[in-house]
Amino acid sequence: MKKIKTHLIFALLVALAATAFNSSAQATLFTFTNTADTNWFVAANWSPNGIPGSQDTAVITRGTVGISDVATVGNLNLSGGTLSAPFGLTIASGGNLTGGVLQGQVTVGPAANLTLNGTGLAGTNTLAGTMNWLAGAISGGFVISSSGVLNLSGAGQVTQYAWLTNSGHIVWNGSGDWLLYNDGSANLGRINNLPGGVIDAQCNNTMRYQYGAEWFSNSGLLRKTMSTNTTTIDVIFTNTATGTVSVQSGEMDFSFANGSYGGIFEAANGTALKFNAGGVLSGSFTAGFGADISFHGGTFSEASAPAFGGAGTVELNGGTLALQNELNPNLQLNGGTINLPPGFQGGVITNLTVSGVTLSGTNTVTGVLNLNGSLSGPLAVASGGVVNWSGGNMTGGVTISPGGVLNISGQNSVDVAAITNGGTINWTGGYVTLLYGSTFYNLAGAVFNIECDNYDFYYYNGSETINNAGLVQKIGTTGQTLIEPNLINTGVVVVQSGTLDFDDYYYGQSGVLGGTFLAASGATLEFNGGGNLTGNFTSAAGGQILLSSGTFTPAPTLVFNGPGANTMTGGTITLTNTVITNLQLEGGTVVL
Repeated sequence: MKKIKTHLIFALLVALAATAFNSSAQATLFTFTNTADTNWFVAANWSPNGIPGSQDTAVITRGTVGISDVATVGNLNLSGGTLSAPFGLTIASGGNLTGGVLQGQVTVGPAANLTLNGTGLAGTNTLAGTMNWLAGAISGGFVISSSGVLNLSGAGQVTQYAWLTNSGHIVWNGSGDWLLYNDGSANLGRINNLPGGVIDAQCNNTMRYQYGAEWFSNSGLLRKTMSTNTTTIDVIFTNTATGTVSVQSGEMDFSFANGSYGGIFEAANGTALKFNAGGVLSGSFTAGFGADISFHGGTFSEASAPAFGGAGTVELNGGTLALQNELNPNLQLNGGTINLPPGFQGGVITNLTVSGVTLSGTNTVTGVLNLNGSLSGPLAVASGGVVNWSGGNMTGGVTISPGGVLNISGQNSVDVAAITNGGTINWTGGYVTLLYGSTFYNLAGAVFNIECDNYDFYYYNGSETINNAGLVQKIGTTGQTLIEPNLINTGVVVVQSGTLDFDDYYYGQSGVLGGTFLAASGATLEFNGGGNLTGNFTSAAGGQILLSSGTFTPAPTLVFNGPGANTMTGGTITLTNTVITNLQLEGGTVVL
């Protein structure tokens, strides 16, 4: 009995060995040799004679070969010539495509491992196995099934003329760029990453455009891993509602305009995600600890309210953001410009805090605007409106209605192109620059309270003017405030404390010093830039009014009075009479 079993086992082993030998023997390397006849299915065209099958290797180095029916080959080595497979060719095991052209309908089977390293791949082709794309171009259409893996691992640039649909896995880990080429006709270079599809960027290269019509739509997962520098997506990018962009290491930049950023964006701890060219925001943006998500350039708008969060920084630091609704408190404003839509807060600003950015457009404040930034368009402060301004520029000018308030505070410099004040301005800190030859109109009934010891000075051309028909008063501080724009006064200027010095001397303008000037007890009102003396100057007991420098021209309406000191200590004055009552001449030059 044992002898019979032993014989059976031996016979089985012999049979298995024979099967393996026969299988191996059937795997043949066929080289296409006929330059006259192009038919794949003619055995005489191959050396040795035969037709490559599913376990064989086909080698083509030159000429044109046509497949006139469905075919399967184990391995394909193509280094030259053209292989056309319009009815379908399945590559079962793999091979090397190093030159020539492969076109038609090619399927890389689930078990295959194929290398594309110079061959032009054209037609409508399917990847179910693995393909290593080192060099060469793909045109037509390219479908990666759920089992497919495409490795972009070469040292040079690869060029995609084809539309590409991915349900599998793309690993971009080479040292070359990925060029998409879409001319709108024969070449339609674009990427559609479907739900379940994964694209791993493990390099520091750029997905580039050729014409500007190239696009990348992500409904799956776009992930940056491994590399620690920057991967750039420089084609039109759309992240759909099911799409996720995850930066696990380094930085990923989106640098082409017209992007649409829905779905999910994640920046892991210590990484960066940057948007350089604007786009539509509707997704969620989450920054891990030490991570930064920045909207850095271009024009951004909101399709719906985006969500910002995480332990890291999500910031606007450049470009323009057109708001749809309220400002998101989790979005830091560190630069750039904010645009308010026509319907924002009912068409006017009722409650808004803006810091570090520029507010553009024409805006009206009926409630409270806290601004530590700039305005590029006109600002109107309605009755009951309050603007608290602590830094930046107002290049569009500001108009304050009766009952409106502008508070200027802080330690920063604020620059304004023009002011028309019919309400109240309280200047408690910071340095004010009047820009571009503009005028500050303080209208009749308006109040300009100076409650600091700082400067209000012209910009660079010296023609800026303060035209006061209301009340300008310095109160509350005991130091000096210097006013350098040219003063035209028909209203009231009062110094309740400290020193108020009008110092327009740089460009020799002649102010009109009309209206009423008052220096309270212990206070000083000083003129260092000359001017036409047409008003009423009164110094209280212990107060003083000084004419210190510049050229002064008295008018018949000029009056100096009060028990305090009215004194000329410098400059030049031209007398029309022999004396000016109540003006002590202690210095300077008198011209008769």
